[in-house]
Amino acid sequence: MKRFPIIVYALMISCILAAASENASAFEVTDLIFTNELTDCQKPVSKSSFTDNDLGVTSWVYYLDYEEGKTWKMDWYAPNNTLALTISNNRGSTTGGCSYRCLSRETLRENGTGKWIVKFYYDGQLYKTASFDYTMTQPNIWQAEKIYAIPDYYQTDPSYGGFPEGGANYCAPTSVSNSLMWLANNGFDNMAPNTKDRKKDQYDVILNLGTNYMNTDPVDGTNVYNVLTGVKNYISDKGYKDFQLKYQGWRDHTPESDMGIYVPDMGWIKSGIENLGSVWLNVGWYTYDGNKDEYIRIGGHWVTLAGFGYNGNPDYLVIHDPNTCYSNQFVLPVKITSGTLTGSSPGLPRSASGFYKLNNGMRVKSSADFGILDGAIVLSTYLVNSLNVGHLENDLKMNISCTQYQDNQYQFALNYSPTQADSLFWKLDPGSFKQLQKSSVPCLALGNDLKLNLYGEYGGIVYSYSMNYAPIPNDPLVWKMDVGTLKVK
Repeated sequence: MKRFPIIVYALMISCILAAASENASAFEVTDLIFTNELTDCQKPVSKSSFTDNDLGVTSWVYYLDYEEGKTWKMDWYAPNNTLALTISNNRGSTTGGCSYRCLSRETLRENGTGKWIVKFYYDGQLYKTASFDYTMTQPNIWQAEKIYAIPDYYQTDPSYGGFPEGGANYCAPTSVSNSLMWLANNGFDNMAPNTKDRKKDQYDVILNLGTNYMNTDPVDGTNVYNVLTGVKNYISDKGYKDFQLKYQGWRDHTPESDMGIYVPDMGWIKSGIENLGSVWLNVGWYTYDGNKDEYIRIGGHWVTLAGFGYNGNPDYLVIHDPNTCYSNQFVLPVKITSGTLTGSSPGLPRSASGFYKLNNGMRVKSSADFGILDGAIVLSTYLVNSLNVGHLENDLKMNISCTQYQDNQYQFALNYSPTQADSLFWKLDPGSFKQLQKSSVPCLALGNDLKLNLYGEYGGIVYSYSMNYAPIPNDPLVWKMDVGTLKVK
């Protein structure tokens, strides 16, 4: 009989554990939907079909009882069933909530019209599958030559530890870093670290700019003056001298950047992005009082200009907004004709006439009615990334009027020197080599790979092409034409 209490006790424990097991919450996915909204954990409007009129597609998932440390993953399958994007993350606490990730319009276009499938995994197990339709409606809309080459880093990306306060106000160093990374990839090697992980390289540039050069406040962001001084000092510390920074707009700025223009000129902004130029736009967030025709400034934002022109209309600006995971926003500026810009910022109030609204195509802060272009910074240089060699005679000799390498300038000629094995070689003529003191003509920026990006006229047709440095045994002065780059300009 002594065993009876033990058996009863064991049965009681078993029942308690069973009840606890039945009552324990299990992970559950309640929604996996698609939207073109820039969203948070408030459930967005669901869509099932998208076109080129959408900036991209956001996959939004809501779940219950997510366990701390577990990993989720989203796989995006294109219409041809190839894996176009995969992304994963984890959460640092046990909770319910949401996750969302964007697929850019460019990735949609690369994979074409059809049905896309997204699969959501939790802790290695497939929990939800959903699909949407995409139709490519405008096959020839891209007309800005740098839009794919200029990076578009997401300022709140948590990779590598993220930025202070989640990067919420790191728009200025992020926008500037996009341009500096492009320059680093186009002859200015020292502008950024150069490792196999280019995203980590850009992360390091952003953190360096924000922490050591721009005095970026994690809460208040970066003002115009600090962007100007930060970029100037950063470029100087990297060893480059032949750059200048100019500003148009009404906010406080450095004396050397002043152009005496308080309403940004759109023609000047567009010309600033050409060749090796870089442009950063300072957008003010404004609410609007229609009774007084007043725009009240409540904050601001920085974006990178990547080009201009959309679907044949040169008035569009192509921007990379660091606070959205959609790339290549095509924004149509609209000029304001009346009213007043007001607010607590020094320099206000002032007439709103002549300034540009940027609502058409740009994400506007939810608490604002309008984004208005308060100002713009242009980083320019007399250096170029493609040099004109003029008319080529039948001997195909190329006269390189000026190249700049590590802050020194050189002039030389390349003589056509085919071999029996290869007809695409040119050799530097030592007698033509000359170091220049200060060139009066545009100078080609050379990186450490010594690649020459050239264009010239032959037989009445202008061709562009690249010459790769290709030393051969016993002759280090040889370049080879990259025929894959040869095209009619």
